[in-house]
Amino acid sequence: MSNDSFEGFLRPDGTVGVRNYVLLLSADFYSNLTVSWAANYLHGTRYMLSPVQEPIPGYDREIVERFLVNIGRHPNVAATVVLGLGPKTGFSDQGLWPIQLAEKIAASGRPVQLVTVEEEGGIHQAIGRAVEAARAMVIEASSIRRQRFGLGDLTLGVKCGISDPFSAVAGNPVVGYLFDRLVDAGGTALFDEKTEVIGAEHIVAQRFTDPATVKRFLSLVREEEEAAKSTGEDVRATNPNPVNKEQGISTLEEKSLGAIAKSGTRPIQGIVAYGERPPGKGLWFMDGWPASASLIPGLAAAGAVIPIFQMGGGSWPSDNPPFPQISSSAVAPVFYSTGNPRAHKRLESNFDFGCGTVVEGKESLDEAGERLISKILSVASGECTKMETLRFAQPALMPYRGPLL
Repeated sequence: MSNDSFEGFLRPDGTVGVRNYVLLLSADFYSNLTVSWAANYLHGTRYMLSPVQEPIPGYDREIVERFLVNIGRHPNVAATVVLGLGPKTGFSDQGLWPIQLAEKIAASGRPVQLVTVEEEGGIHQAIGRAVEAARAMVIEASSIRRQRFGLGDLTLGVKCGISDPFSAVAGNPVVGYLFDRLVDAGGTALFDEKTEVIGAEHIVAQRFTDPATVKRFLSLVREEEEAAKSTGEDVRATNPNPVNKEQGISTLEEKSLGAIAKSGTRPIQGIVAYGERPPGKGLWFMDGWPASASLIPGLAAAGAVIPIFQMGGGSWPSDNPPFPQISSSAVAPVFYSTGNPRAHKRLESNFDFGCGTVVEGKESLDEAGERLISKILSVASGECTKMETLRFAQPALMPYRGPLL
């Protein structure tokens, strides 16, 4: 395999996946138990639990609908079994009926089977029907063969967390190098976190290709800071958090300058909503919420076939950062990277990539970037990430605006 190619799966809608899963998708919060039970009987599948859908306003239910549909349409998904209470339960105005979700996912050309407790006559019958349908899909999906694709056929996303100075000088810039090469090759890259561009938003704004989008971006960042103030909190006082400060980051502006490095240097094509697919190739900013359990699933819903979590060192305990088990691993292998050499050494069994070699003077940033590209392409061709070996799911944390109704 050449340095810039990988073996992936071509989908009917033209997207390219790096995994070949059959997905069991819960259409509503009340079907999560049914989905998880059915998944226990099956190999070759992943399952996604539904976030809470009620009692929330219509604009928040719209987020849930977009998230569930786009997870079902994910490039890593060969076929989907949608499980719900009944074919027409929930909010039809936002397209959240299970039958509506199934129809929208099927529009991508993938096989979809709707299974409901109401139609099957009970939970146990629905579990049996879901297992039966998914088994047939797994057998069919197993006949799909990987094909050769180039770097430019990938869609990647990145979120950073537990930031430390190594994030700013190594971890994030190395991911930025990957993003530059990906965009130059014709691929798609996504980054996010409004909170952590505050103080550096003017730098990011200069990279948008459309003046109208610049105004929208600056407005979104301003609204985020004002929303925090409306609660009596000053985001510049609470962020960086105590862990960031213990590691040596003194201000939010300093943290933001390090955080935006993960986006690279290429022009930004526009802004997509949480979990929204970009309308074209290139680099995009996703309007997301800073929680990892929200942003990583959001990047997956937006089409990232490998979400990258670029982490610092942290101090829980010292230089042993926690590894949140994030439910987007249901359809997209989360890739953990760090620029902290001590954290990588202590937690090599959890990190997929370390570039602390840059700060140690053992490797240039470009060399580490090329090594990251090689590793990402290997994962795209089937190599497991560390977190991918663990079976875990939880409802994604949605960026609701509220209030509860």
